[in-house]
Amino acid sequence: MRRLFAAALLLCCLTASAAAQVIRMEDAGLTYDYPDSWLILSPQRCMIYSPILEEMGIDAGSLSEEMENEGIQSRGMPESGEQYVQVMTRSDELSQDIFDMANATDDQRRKIRNSAENNGLWEHTGLRTQDAEWQTEGGRYWLYVNYTEMRGSDVVSRGLRYTTIHNGMYVILDWRLTGRRFTNRDVSSFRKRIASLTFTKELPMPRRSVEVSCTIPSEVSDSEGEIRGTATAGANLTLTADDGKGNREDFGACTADSKGRFSFAYSLPREGTWTFTLTAEAEDRDTNVTTTEVTYSESAIPCSGIEETMTTQTDKTIVSGKTLAGASLQLVTPAGVRKQRAGKDGSFSFEIRTKETGTISCTLIIDKNSYTQRRIHFSITRELTDDQEKEKVRASAVRISYGSLTRDLAKNREKILNLTGYVTQVSSAGATTYVRMMYTKDDKGQWSNPVILVTDSAISVKENDLLTCTVQVEGVDEEQDSKGNEISVPRLRILFVDKVE
Repeated sequence: MRRLFAAALLLCCLTASAAAQVIRMEDAGLTYDYPDSWLILSPQRCMIYSPILEEMGIDAGSLSEEMENEGIQSRGMPESGEQYVQVMTRSDELSQDIFDMANATDDQRRKIRNSAENNGLWEHTGLRTQDAEWQTEGGRYWLYVNYTEMRGSDVVSRGLRYTTIHNGMYVILDWRLTGRRFTNRDVSSFRKRIASLTFTKELPMPRRSVEVSCTIPSEVSDSEGEIRGTATAGANLTLTADDGKGNREDFGACTADSKGRFSFAYSLPREGTWTFTLTAEAEDRDTNVTTTEVTYSESAIPCSGIEETMTTQTDKTIVSGKTLAGASLQLVTPAGVRKQRAGKDGSFSFEIRTKETGTISCTLIIDKNSYTQRRIHFSITRELTDDQEKEKVRASAVRISYGSLTRDLAKNREKILNLTGYVTQVSSAGATTYVRMMYTKDDKGQWSNPVILVTDSAISVKENDLLTCTVQVEGVDEEQDSKGNEISVPRLRILFVDKVE
């Protein structure tokens, strides 16, 4: 192991620049200075160092895919493998909107910190935030996070992480170790390591449109009303209405306050369909123009907030909106009819059961004296999250004896099984991975009865692991036992892996 690791370090020295451990991540526009004696990995280098990684019990192909998927640009680790430091990059709508941490507002920083505290910033499950706080280093905000990596109820590693935003992406410096806790000296040392991370690429901030968020009702029964919303702070806004017959109403101009809030009062001279145009302008941003058709009818009951089609991933869905104060409402669903009256401000809310997947059709009937009855048809489609889909598959699992599986009975084909078993061998052929696992554990803790698990996806499992997974019965493979006798070994396709121990 030591000889292989030394050879890898020599290769690092031959392929890097004069400052051998200054690693350049060109695509990300970053460099990082790792300790001189460490092995440096990237998604591309994993295969080069596969013999060393194999000695450490790490599958090079799986690690390469993991680094690629999680945005790990580089990782440095000592020979012991008990710790590593890595540089990561990721992006989402918020990071692209902020573009550089210097542009972040207090509210945006608060949103990032809340996401970290609620374990929403992690690239995979099992990581749990212990502490998160903003710190300033080199004139730049960094979110400091102290976290643990959990497997079930056990802590398998501890980590420290600094996160900032540059060129529209999160830039993350991550240190993880096993076998001990971080000391105050560790924390102080890690903070100094930020200076070793250099930004080599400075992209111009993309020009973007003025942000505007407001709801203009599509129907009104009163000629006068108010429109409120939010926009880029300091933006200048105007609101007009056109009836399509050459008549135009100008409702003036306003400026969004420091929190982006704005409002307009409007007055329509006659019934009909009007096109409202909201224009927002701000320095260094493209103008935002939105148009909405508004039908003004004194005899029609207005209603806002109900979308024609909705999707949900929860067992109960709240449908709410606004109409005339005191209006009588009836909601017709496959489950029956429910009634209520709109509140003093015209608001209403119904809770609809959406436990089963699929689409349900609903009708909302609104009545009020002196107004024409209003019927609104809408549908709600219940979808499953990935976790819910997996749980549904797990719940459909059955128990099948090993003897029944080896007989390759037609009734067993495509049945779902939840398995935990001892892995004895892992091999690959092309894009397919084969895992040989023992199916049965007796009262003495001895494993027996082999099965072959098949998957076309990368799987991070190795010999002697205890694998928990959900599988589908495919058939049997014919093999020979140690005495040369023909035996049938059940073949099962892995649907997903729950845990590897």
